[in-house]
Amino acid sequence: MSINLILCAILVGLTTVIGVKFSEKFKLRRDIYYELLNYCTLVNTNIGYKKDTVDKLMDKLPHTLKRCFGAELNKISRSQMVDLRSKNLKTDELNDISGFFNTLGSIDAKGQSELLNYYAEVFKSRYLSAETVYQKYAKIYVKLGALAGVLIFIILV
Repeated sequence: MSINLILCAILVGLTTVIGVKFSEKFKLRRDIYYELLNYCTLVNTNIGYKKDTVDKLMDKLPHTLKRCFGAELNKISRSQMVDLRSKNLKTDELNDISGFFNTLGSIDAKGQSELLNYYAEVFKSRYLSAETVYQKYAKIYVKLGALAGVLIFIILV
């Protein structure tokens, strides 16, 4: 009897971990937009005060963005066009993010500040949408994973 309980706990634990892994795509999407929004603010502030080069600004790129788009974003410092790919984002979202990075350092400070304000609004709305989806679906995947483990155990026993 105790072996059955141990196997049930292991099975439920494994399927819950699978549920957590499936829910990570929602968290990653939310985190990408959160970091893009903060990065817009950082760059906009920098334009007004420090006026660092694009290379120095790219060094301040948040971890999640480096992890998702790192190799492609290295092209920015070499003035090449960025074409981002991600399985967690839709094509129009990737186009907006590519457009944001492609315009960094390409126009005067005032125009850049206006563009950054525009992109900050776009990223803010997408962040709020991604946060809603994350809150809605991430917990469901975890619960479904645990439930699947219990159901599999019941079927096997």
